Amino acid sequence: MTPDHTPAPATSMTPKSRDCTRPRLLFLHTGGTLSMVRRSTPGPLEPELYDRYVLPYVRGLEDLADVDGRVVASIDSSDMEPALWEQLANAIAAARTDYDGFVVLHGTDTMAYTAAALSFMLQGLDRPVVLTGSQRPIAELRTDARANLVHSAMCATMDVPEVGLFFGDRLFRGNRTSKVSIQSYDAFDSPNFPPLLEVGVDIVAHAQPLRPDCPFALQPGFCSDVAVLHLVPGTAPYTLRAVVDAGARAVMLQAFGEGNVPLKGWPQAMQAATRACLW
Repeated sequence: MTPDHTPAPATSMTPKSRDCTRPRLLFLHTGGTLSMVRRSTPGPLEPELYDRYVLPYVRGLEDLADVDGRVVASIDSSDMEPALWEQLANAIAAARTDYDGFVVLHGTDTMAYTAAALSFMLQGLDRPVVLTGSQRPIAELRTDARANLVHSAMCATMDVPEVGLFFGDRLFRGNRTSKVSIQSYDAFDSPNFPPLLEVGVDIVAHAQPLRPDCPFALQPGFCSDVAVLHLVPGTAPYTLRAVVDAGARAVMLQAFGEGNVPLKGWPQAMQAATRACLW
C-alpha cells in the first residue's frame, strides 16, 4: 500500500431532508483499522472508502443527528504526519459554524498524537471534536468499531467544547491520553487526568470540560525538525551530536528519574547541542 498524503476527493452522506431540531455532525475520515478490509484471506488489512464501507454499518445515527461525512485521507495511522494534522484542523475550522460537533475517524497508533495536536491548533474551541477508532474493522462480527462510532457521535452532540478521544467506554481529554494496549478494547487511558465522560447504562461525567476563554482561532504551523532521544544505560553522547548534525532544531531527551543524565560526556554534549541549535 502506498500512502497518499494528498486530500482525498470529498465524499459525503447527506440526509434527504434536514431536521433543524437535530444537531449536525461532520465525520472526518483519515483511515485506520475501523474502515479497513481484508481483500484476501490470509492477507493484509487495507483502507477502504468511508462512504461506501463505514456508513452502512451505523445506520440509525440519523435518529440522533444529521450526519455528513468527508474523507480527508485514507491511510494507516503510522503514516500520519503534521501536514495532515493541519488539513484536519483547517477542515474543522472551515466548517465550524456549519456543524454542532465533529467526529474524526482515526487509526489507533497515532490517534493520541493527533488529538493533542488538534487541541493546540483549535484555540477557543466552542464545540466538541471527538477522535475515535477501533481495534477491529467495522465489518467483523466482534468489532468494537460500531459502539465506538455511535458513542463518539453521542459525545459530539453534548456540551463538551474541546478535543476529546473516545475509546471503549470513556471520553478522554485529547491532550491527556495515551494508547496503553494493542489487545484490549479499552486501548486508551489518561493516567494523570480522569475521563470527561464514562458511557454505561448512564453517561457519567467525571471531569469538567474546558470552556473557551478567547475567540476561536486556528493556530497552524508545526516544526518537523524535532527529535526525541530516549536514554538507556550506556547511551553514548555522540548520539546527541548525530541528531543535531542531521538537522534537528530541537531535541527532547527522555532521561532518567527527574531528568538525570550520565555525567560522563553528557553535560558537555548537551551544551554543544544547545549552542548548535541556537541559530
